[in-house]
Amino acid sequence: MATTKRPKPKRRLPALPEGVGELGPETKVTTDVAAWLVSLQVLAEQGDAQAGKMLIEAYDKVPRLWKQLTGLQDNAERSWIDAMAPERPGQEFTRAAIQRELDSRRREIGGKAPSPLERLLVDRVVLCWLQASYADAQHAQRLADGMTFREGEYFQKRCERAQRQLLKAVQTLATVRRLLTPTVQLNVAENQINVAG
Repeated sequence: MATTKRPKPKRRLPALPEGVGELGPETKVTTDVAAWLVSLQVLAEQGDAQAGKMLIEAYDKVPRLWKQLTGLQDNAERSWIDAMAPERPGQEFTRAAIQRELDSRRREIGGKAPSPLERLLVDRVVLCWLQASYADAQHAQRLADGMTFREGEYFQKRCERAQRQLLKAVQTLATVRRLLTPTVQLNVAENQINVAG
């Protein structure tokens, strides 16, 4: 006797919170709207294609959501912070201290009015700094605990690689800043003087 597979009943998707009206560029992202988006995201991650499509449409109607509620940079930073201080009771202070250090470095390196390209590179410098700091800390902790020669080589190479990435990010930012700085040429008598702004 052959059995027939019954189609799964369609899951009812969560409705947009009352009072929001039609989604558009000026829609306020209240806690209710954020909760609605998160519930759609959970369903989409569980394989609900309709929820995924609805989530993409919502983000497209309110374009700033793509930047506010997602963010590869934030995700990368959060992942490194999770590696350094896992999210569990007792780690709140350490996690907050790391995040404040990152924010402080971002402000210091970014300056007053960085261009979009500079902001992107500043984020990269900060992330590379975090990676290098973590690699150094792990290497030092393993040295204190004792390790094999092979492990020592691994951790040393990891530190060197992270340091090279940091230096390359800093060099790239410096190059971009130099290229973005206007140069003024003055001709005084027969001498030419170039002055970088």
